[in-house]
Amino acid sequence: MLKKILKVLLALVALLVVVVVTMIVYASATHGSRTQFPDTPYPSMTASTDPELIERGRYLVHGPAHCSQCHSTTEREHPEKIKTSPLSGGLEFPMGPIATTWSANLTSDP
Repeated sequence: MLKKILKVLLALVALLVVVVVTMIVYASATHGSRTQFPDTPYPSMTASTDPELIERGRYLVHGPAHCSQCHSTTEREHPEKIKTSPLSGGLEFPMGPIATTWSANLTSDP
């Protein structure tokens, strides 16, 4: 009886492994077509000169949205330097054996 239960469990584990591997292969094969949209036009945008709106954006970037924590200077322990740094990105985020990623430049400045 125990051997029969073990065989069924082994078959279920094998089936699960096959399903997971199939999903990984499918996701890898179709990744490019799902993440690129070459025909999507960029929206037309203009920068506002309204001082109230600019100050609101500054408040959000350095306050509740925390954008400047990752997209500004590498001197993260100095909050005042972060508040005056451009959001040029480039801060490295090592993610162990998975990969290393860098924060994006949120400004129009190259």
